[in-house]
Amino acid sequence: MATVELLHLVGAVDAIGPVQFTLARPAGPEFELQIAPAAPAAAVTLSSMYDVLPIPAMLYRKQLQKNYWFEYLPASRALYIQYNRCQEDPALPFTEFARQVFAAAEAARVERTIVDLRLNAGGNSRVIEPLLTGLKARPALIARDRLLALVGRSTFSSGLMAAISLKKDLNAVLIGEPTGEKPNSYGEVRQLTLPHSRLSVSYTTKFFRLSSDGDPVALFPDVTVTRSLADVLAGRDPVFDAALRHAPR
Repeated sequence: MATVELLHLVGAVDAIGPVQFTLARPAGPEFELQIAPAAPAAAVTLSSMYDVLPIPAMLYRKQLQKNYWFEYLPASRALYIQYNRCQEDPALPFTEFARQVFAAAEAARVERTIVDLRLNAGGNSRVIEPLLTGLKARPALIARDRLLALVGRSTFSSGLMAAISLKKDLNAVLIGEPTGEKPNSYGEVRQLTLPHSRLSVSYTTKFFRLSSDGDPVALFPDVTVTRSLADVLAGRDPVFDAALRHAPR
């Protein structure tokens, strides 16, 4: 929606010029809004609805700037781990982070471990290995229905691979929405610079076949939970709530 040339290409607008949108408020009539495209080199500042609307705080948006963080939730006896980026934090190497996670798990009475991958668009797939190894060495944390992984439309690349590892190797229950990428897809991205135009080109060097059951369009969760705009505006997180309700058997 932010690239007028693409809107024109798919037939959403008649010409490359001002774009007319038909919008509607939740309890109001439709209205028209005409927006002129910005010049290609213009500096554009994007505003998030979380910045301009009074949306109540949600746990998964608590520390978006961090690659990974965790918190023990005593009321639900849940260990919540948010893994936002498959990238080492120089201030807290992932090996040390995993040590802190398991120290907290051993000091508390953890009934379920929740790994949130909904915002993880990838990076280095090896970063998460200390967490996977540590979970595998602790049967109580990965007993049936006690390890839960949250996935969604922004779970991509190495984030998708982390979800598959949690499910296949540790029997995690996937909760949320289908991922934003096919399990069988290209990766290992490299870049080159074209000699004359000096344009930078990204290209893939490896095909990953992570699904042996055909060629699904996404990694589908075991428990499908969708979020509506009304949920977001009200500060509700039905995916996380579903994880808290998921009873170990």
